[in-house]
Amino acid sequence: MSSDSLLKIGLRCASSGVRRPAARSETTHAPTSIHASFADLLSAALGKDASRLHPDIRARFAASGASRRSSFSGRMQQVDRSILGWCVALLLRPLRVLPSCRAYAVPFEFHLEPALGGGGWVKRRVYAFGDGPFEFSSIMKLDDDGRLVEQFPLGFGMRVLLEATDNALWFRDDGYFVRWGSFRLDFPRWLGVGRFELVHRNIDSERFDVEIRIRHFLFGPLFYQSGRFRSGSPTVASPVSAPTGALLVN
Repeated sequence: MSSDSLLKIGLRCASSGVRRPAARSETTHAPTSIHASFADLLSAALGKDASRLHPDIRARFAASGASRRSSFSGRMQQVDRSILGWCVALLLRPLRVLPSCRAYAVPFEFHLEPALGGGGWVKRRVYAFGDGPFEFSSIMKLDDDGRLVEQFPLGFGMRVLLEATDNALWFRDDGYFVRWGSFRLDFPRWLGVGRFELVHRNIDSERFDVEIRIRHFLFGPLFYQSGRFRSGSPTVASPVSAPTGALLVN
């Protein structure tokens, strides 16, 4: 066989070797499917347990159509933290995800809208504290491995476990991570801020309660919040109810 023939065979092999990995890459990194509503995202994360999601909760997050934007308002009747929680909030100030103050009957707004690029939902919260608003946003979506995650600023995020029980929907952390581009580094449990737990309890088709706890396995309770909310933007001030008594004292 001549040297020209060998060279042609080598070029054909090299060319086909380049095309095959490209095809595998396109399959591996297929874009995440876009959910028509936040309720659809919750159902996808719940999987076979999606039927347990209370109809009122499903309807609350089922806004679809052109805007697909939902708003909820009410009061955080109690916003609390321990002394160590205050230190953690100051340490995480660049992320702006945890208020460092203690307060009662704080007007609160929660907004949901599709994230740019699809495949996720922006969650925006606004606390109207007496000394000024505290606002932060995150994106909740299904990650490339199909697991629910909540992404915060600067690449930090939290894996989320969902559970639907009777009239409640539970959000619990399954560990924290930091992401740089396509690379994700999961933190060991002891390095996290603590166990995060949020429960959304349905009252009726318009109203619901929310309770948030963050507890460290060594240092105990760090943060506690509870409030009552309803669908729609704020119109009339909600009545102030008494604190729940779960005040942190350390």
